[in-house]
Amino acid sequence: MKNILLLALFFMSSMAQASISITGTRVIYNESDRSVAVKINNRGETASVVQAWIDNKLTNQTPGSGVSPFLLYPAVSKIVGGGEQYLRIKKIENIPNTETESLFWLNVKDIPEAPKNKDINYLQLSIISKIKLFYRPAALKDKAGEMYKDLSWGVSNSNGKSYLTVKNNSRFYASFTELKVTSGGKNIALDMVAPGATGQWQLNSAAQTEINKGKAEYGMVNDFGAVVYRPVTLK
Repeated sequence: MKNILLLALFFMSSMAQASISITGTRVIYNESDRSVAVKINNRGETASVVQAWIDNKLTNQTPGSGVSPFLLYPAVSKIVGGGEQYLRIKKIENIPNTETESLFWLNVKDIPEAPKNKDINYLQLSIISKIKLFYRPAALKDKAGEMYKDLSWGVSNSNGKSYLTVKNNSRFYASFTELKVTSGGKNIALDMVAPGATGQWQLNSAAQTEINKGKAEYGMVNDFGAVVYRPVTLK
């Protein structure tokens, strides 16, 4: 029991040292941009080493294992407690897709400073934060605010179950958060739908009734990271 307790204390201490945060929840890189900057902060009292990279897969945990047309610098930096750092992102290769948004991931790995007391045992954890990086072709600039008009909502039934579906007819990634319903006090978690793709989520009977009555709203994240709610209008 003592060993388990000590391990838990070490784990909690290590988690407290994971203090690097990214300002914002997404990065928008327009084709006309020469570069964009992303601010990261160290909210802790001790220094952290930060390793950052961009790739094209959510599941990647190490730099170099994905594909990216971007240069990010500094790739490695040390941020003192309470300090901040700007990451600069610059496109260095052509992106052949000029019709729709392209999705990449900005990864920021927090490597906490080791304890100064070398005589104690400790468990050090490195935590990776990921946010979306959208590359936006010139033809799409300043049009993201109207993308909701190109969403086609519907309700389908299969094997005795009901599903909410949405066809994303826009050229943008639609980052949904939830289906907001009042019945039962339970909202339904939604997720991102790529351009031209269809999303599908199972409904309970109460939620379907509210949708049919026009009483349900969906949440979608805008370019500024705010969640905007709009009614689900079936087509």
